Amino acid sequence: SLYRTSDGHYVAVAAVEEKFWSDLKETFDIDLPLERRFETSGPAFNAVASVFAKLSTSEIESRSQNKELCLSIVRKIS
Repeated sequence: SLYRTSDGHYVAVAAVEEKFWSDLKETFDIDLPLERRFETSGPAFNAVASVFAKLSTSEIESRSQNKELCLSIVRKIS
């Protein structure tokens, strides 16, 4: 899924495997159960979106440094 950041960029998240979802939740304080990780709309999507909407790309990069999180910063969408 693609989420907007506080500085107008985006973060692409593909934390499909349980390990990656657990690490993502821990790193960014996301309060959602494992079984909701595949939801791409509604309350689960909005919960994750609200976390990233409060963070800049540099904050996301800093928190995710040296971690395997299956996410990428997207600075420009053509």
